[in-house]
Amino acid sequence: MYPPLLLRACHALRARELAAFHPAVVAACTLPPHAARAFLRAEIVGTAARLDAEMGSEREPTLLDLELAALWNLAEALGESSDALLAPPHLRDPLALAYCPACCDEYRRRAGHCPDCNVALAAYT
Repeated sequence: MYPPLLLRACHALRARELAAFHPAVVAACTLPPHAARAFLRAEIVGTAARLDAEMGSEREPTLLDLELAALWNLAEALGESSDALLAPPHLRDPLALAYCPACCDEYRRRAGHCPDCNVALAAYT
């Protein structure tokens, strides 16, 4: 067999086996705890933002509702409280006025969206 094909075979087998799991579950099982926590936070915030984008207060529960509930269940199983998981990051830049709740990047403006996560910024209090 051609060597690059052998290198890709392992990736293809692994990708096929892991495809049945949510990326947050894979992250929780394979990443160091701090990285898994950051990934879980980003997934929860991103899913909640997509859910908020669905207009209408009298809507039927959707797959996003189920996904968000499952992510919170995963966080609980990992011993993370919602307050601790979504707490504002420590202020690193003294001029920062807001942060991205998903990736925790800081911004020197109060309003807008994170260009990486497409999530509304949260103001430091």
